[in-house]
Amino acid sequence: MNAIMSNEWRRDMRDPDLHALGSLLRVCGMAVTPLTPAPMRAVFGSDEYGDTVLCSARYDFPLRTRFRLPEDRFLIAYVHEAGESSWVGGEKLETGMVLVGMPGSRGELRLGEGTSWSLLVSSGAHLRRELTRLDHYAESTSRRLQRLLPDQDSEAGERLRSAFDCMRLRFIEQRHDINLKAMLENLKSHLFADVASLFPGVPDTSRTRHSHYLVLRRVENFIAANLRHEIRLRDLCDAGSASERNLRYIFEEFLGISPNHYLSTLRLCEARRLLSEAQPEHNTVRAIALECGLWDLSRFAESYRQLFGELPSETLKVRKASLPESRTPYLSPSIQYT
Repeated sequence: MNAIMSNEWRRDMRDPDLHALGSLLRVCGMAVTPLTPAPMRAVFGSDEYGDTVLCSARYDFPLRTRFRLPEDRFLIAYVHEAGESSWVGGEKLETGMVLVGMPGSRGELRLGEGTSWSLLVSSGAHLRRELTRLDHYAESTSRRLQRLLPDQDSEAGERLRSAFDCMRLRFIEQRHDINLKAMLENLKSHLFADVASLFPGVPDTSRTRHSHYLVLRRVENFIAANLRHEIRLRDLCDAGSASERNLRYIFEEFLGISPNHYLSTLRLCEARRLLSEAQPEHNTVRAIALECGLWDLSRFAESYRQLFGELPSETLKVRKASLPESRTPYLSPSIQYT
């Protein structure tokens, strides 16, 4: 194991700082789209120990998040509490579940209000070798997060719960008496065997729900490719090969908001990302709004204030707080994964 050096970072977010929230994993950015207006509150933190990142987060608002792991990193996450209507890859996310992501895999999640989870991101091919020995592991699904269930009475399940609970106590509850270094050294000695002992999550997705999820993904990818252009509801229906009624139902089913509301939120989040990264002396609110397909500037300013609690001009002028160094910057909420 590499020498362990701590670089702890914690944030009690009482403002919609999506830049900070999207930097949680450090080794890759997370695209974060809130599904409710301000106030957006969350507590999250992370620390680096050699080639391993440990982090925890609790969200007091519903959100849609997407990320892709680097080709040299895997992820293991434990769900302490799954908020209402949470899902991963379109399938229900439940309290006590373990999520496993192989190098290069995609994370596609909706996290309901009150969701709390802890994550470990590290390097190595050992986990893949362990899982490929199992009958239930499918290489064809290794590019997305997989849901696993611990045996409630097993020693392996208890060790995993205990280890990830240490992260929650340290980063969310601010328990500085928790020794994460010792926990990590102990965890790594049996991590891969413990994860390999878990059961695959029972698919809860009917054919209808799965087909609905695919419609959602097609529409999201269409929006990503055309965010800076005019997009009508008819365009979204065509992209998803769905009627307007069905499309509204699907968005309500998976995101809890209408297609147009989601499109507007994505535009506003992209504007916030650009405003947060822009230099005031070289950029204007108007130029950034137009770049995001927001042509009505007065309406944009009011919608932006309702979602984020401040005007676009205020975001442009404020210098952001120091964030942990990340190999991948804060991602556009309209990022497209194929």
